[in-house]
Amino acid sequence: MKKLLTILGALALLGAGEARADPETSFTVVAASTPEDAEIDRNTSNIAVLRFSIQASKNKDGTVTSIRLTSGGTAVVPTEIDQVKLYRDTDADGVFDYDTDEPLGTAQVFASGGNTVNFTGLSVYFAGANPATTIFFWAVVRSTENAVVGHYFNLRVAAASDISTSENNTVTLGTPPPTSADFTFYGLKVALGANTPPGDSAWTSALYKDMLQIQLNAYGENVNVTSVTLTAGGTATLGPSGDVKEFNLYLDANGNGRYDSGETKLGTTQTAASTVTFSGFSQSVTTSAAVNLIATSVSNTTVTAGRTFSLGVAANGDVSGTGASTSKSRPGQGTAQGNTMTFSQGNPVLNISLGQNSRPTSALRWNVTNQPVLQVKFDAFIDGVRITSIKLTHGGTTAPSDFGTVSLYVD
Repeated sequence: MKKLLTILGALALLGAGEARADPETSFTVVAASTPEDAEIDRNTSNIAVLRFSIQASKNKDGTVTSIRLTSGGTAVVPTEIDQVKLYRDTDADGVFDYDTDEPLGTAQVFASGGNTVNFTGLSVYFAGANPATTIFFWAVVRSTENAVVGHYFNLRVAAASDISTSENNTVTLGTPPPTSADFTFYGLKVALGANTPPGDSAWTSALYKDMLQIQLNAYGENVNVTSVTLTAGGTATLGPSGDVKEFNLYLDANGNGRYDSGETKLGTTQTAASTVTFSGFSQSVTTSAAVNLIATSVSNTTVTAGRTFSLGVAANGDVSGTGASTSKSRPGQGTAQGNTMTFSQGNPVLNISLGQNSRPTSALRWNVTNQPVLQVKFDAFIDGVRITSIKLTHGGTTAPSDFGTVSLYVD
């Protein structure tokens, strides 16, 4: 009897040991041959950005019921990236196959102000097996027409809790983490230069004028700019007999918003018109630094006072070029509107006003020289003015004889 009890006890212990060796299924999530940093095109569907795998432990079956994905980067969702789809990489070949990979759930759209999408109602079954079952997934996105050159986007499984299972199994984010690379909207960005010439209300005839500074930035690859279209605005007449007769375009090498002697001319001189295009050149814009251009104009020998004029890059694509690495067409994104210039004609004008630092009302001291009493401001318009005499008039209750000499200085 004693021997029998000993044998039964050993069997009980053996059975308990086997139960402890059969834990519930756990899942590990990792990135799996996800695409590297790359370009993402605007207004394009089914862009594969993230490939990840989920591996179940080998001892027990399990089912994944939902997967949440989180976006990152500077691209705004849903304005620039609006939709995400989830697929099972059916043949596990590491290539997204739209026709054969299995869609999971329905396409999800980012909510305004949010950065997650949640694929629910899934039933991705992992059969208990040895070795453990691994299933591969693709997340693919859709970009919009509103995508901004230079912005980038990424997608990830942000936390273990973003994977839900039918039995609340343990989920772990492994290495490498299930995060995509950064996908950038390549291209050429156009903006108004920081030193674009200010507006001028005293533009005269037969005068060269700096009109517009254009800033260019390349993203993703260097861009060779080959065309710039400018649009004129205002009431000035254009052409050989108009108020404005010609336009030129230069590389603003020092970025000062002015044409300086020796700076490279881009294209040929254009006869002034409502729209002109400079071509026949190639200006490199690298991803490492902005490039500035300066557009200039020349007025005719006779102009009409009061008429206005401006130049600008009016629309997307008015500056264009070619990718240095990909040879893709790179239409510029953005506009640049210059300030308004106004023609003046006639005699020079001198405006006189009280200076902002003129002495306020206060007591004068007796028998003291060089006491400042008045600051006068002079502004010349249309042309320079040479002042040859200034008359000052005494006022107040004192007599002119109470004062000695009056002196005048340039402040």
